[in-house]
Amino acid sequence: MWPLAVDLTDREAAATLVPRTLERFGGLDILVNAAGLISTGTIADTSETAWQEMMELNLHSVFRLIQQAVPALAERRGNVVNVSSVTGLRAFTGVLAYCVSKAALDQLTRCASLELAAQGVRVNAVNPGVVVTGLHRTSGMSEEKYAGFLEHSRTTHPLGRVGTAAEVADLICFLASARAGWITGATYAIEITYQADLVGNLTPPQGVPTVDPANGVVSSFYTWVFTSGFSRFQAYLGRPPGETL
Repeated sequence: MWPLAVDLTDREAAATLVPRTLERFGGLDILVNAAGLISTGTIADTSETAWQEMMELNLHSVFRLIQQAVPALAERRGNVVNVSSVTGLRAFTGVLAYCVSKAALDQLTRCASLELAAQGVRVNAVNPGVVVTGLHRTSGMSEEKYAGFLEHSRTTHPLGRVGTAAEVADLICFLASARAGWITGATYAIEITYQADLVGNLTPPQGVPTVDPANGVVSSFYTWVFTSGFSRFQAYLGRPPGETL
């Protein structure tokens, strides 16, 4: 174990990470981008400062580290694993900047994977649901509110519980290993959550189960959307068949 603490938002300090690692170990096989920040905020009340802080750590620092690590990774046909979030895969209310930062991170993962494939460098991401870590507490959530958040989150995950850091680490280790040698550009959801707000303002056609989070049938409308056919969903939204959503 060789701990090296650096503030990734300090560009000069962060720029020393790869050189110091190469000096110590002589090469680089795996880069895991796991640092992150979360905060609440909507389109109406998210300040530009909060927006920039979120993007700087969750996105820009990852871009810079990958860029700096590519030459060393290419020498050993290494790989990158980015720790993203389920919020990168779908929209959630109240965490606007966080959602956008993770969605951008997912697209960075996919684009980088295409560009680096010729050099033998794989790039993937893991997208967990709610996991017990220090993320929310270090972002200002009190212990009481965090306990309530975890309890509520049990009801928003199909398996009825939140995840552990060890479970996410297991997937990271797999993606970083030779066993995943033919996987690149993937964004792996871990225990994806339901999100009532995405469809709560829609009224399904006659015969389609109503979305009612209080009574535990949030998934019914999702089932209808994804199993009834894309053309039916387009018709429901008032769009001509074949038109892109």
